[in-house]
Amino acid sequence: MKIFADEGKKKSAIDSAKRELSKVAERREKWQYMFVEGLIGKQEIRKRMAEEDKREKEIRQRIAQEQKAFSGIPRIEELVGLAEGWAYFDDQEKKEIIHTVFDKIVVNTDLRKIKGVKNKFFDAYIQEISFN
Repeated sequence: MKIFADEGKKKSAIDSAKRELSKVAERREKWQYMFVEGLIGKQEIRKRMAEEDKREKEIRQRIAQEQKAFSGIPRIEELVGLAEGWAYFDDQEKKEIIHTVFDKIVVNTDLRKIKGVKNKFFDAYIQEISFN
C-alpha cells in the first residue's frame, strides 16, 4: 500500500508529538518524586506542573491539527490492487490493512460451545461492518 510523502511526513509528525507527550508524563513523575522526597517545595512543584500542563496542551493541539490534516482513508487506487496483492502480504500487513479500512467487523455463528482449533473452520457469517 502506497503512502504518499506528504501523508508520511504528517504521520511522522504525529508520532513525534506522541513521543513528546510521553516525555512530559515522565517529567511529571520525576517532579512528583522530587516533591515526595522533599527535594522541592509546594511552590516549585506547582510551577513545574503548570509548565508541564502548558506543554501537554500545546502538544495535544498540535496532534489534533496534524490529525485533522492527515487523512488515514486509503485512496481508491490503493484499494484496487489490494485483492491481487493480498496473497503476498504477511500477517502483520494484512492486519494493518484491515484496521485501516474497517472500524468494526462483527462475525456471528449459530453454533454453541465452540472450541477453536488451529486451521479448522466453523460456519460463521458477517453480521455487521462499519468502515473508518
